[in-house]
Amino acid sequence: MQEAIYNNPKSIEALKELIRSGFYYGQIKEEYFELTYHNGAKNVSNFCITGTLDKSDNRFYLKSRISPVSIWFFYIVVFAMIFVIIVSLVNRQWLIVTIVLVAAILGSIKIHSFKRMALDLFIDRFNQFYYKLK
Repeated sequence: MQEAIYNNPKSIEALKELIRSGFYYGQIKEEYFELTYHNGAKNVSNFCITGTLDKSDNRFYLKSRISPVSIWFFYIVVFAMIFVIIVSLVNRQWLIVTIVLVAAILGSIKIHSFKRMALDLFIDRFNQFYYKLK
């Protein structure tokens, strides 16, 4: 099930309050919003929460994705892993190939769990502000 929030004035005000309070920074538009978790002066999370409006049921459907700034880091790591695998296969070093593949699988599991954790944190914070508003 995909997470969603209703598009109403109270929800928009709760999103703005998340930005004003300093928990998130980003932008809120009529058709979508994009927020990144923010704690003090440093960016704690590498994930953006995006909400895209579906006009048929008037809800913002939420999605957590890797922020554009850190996506280049992941591209470099993946390219390095592919290079190490190719060199290791040419030299017939199966242990290195196995270690790199296990590291890649564990890394993808970790990224997926962090994406879910960032979405859960957003929903918790949003609900706190939503139910405080009158």
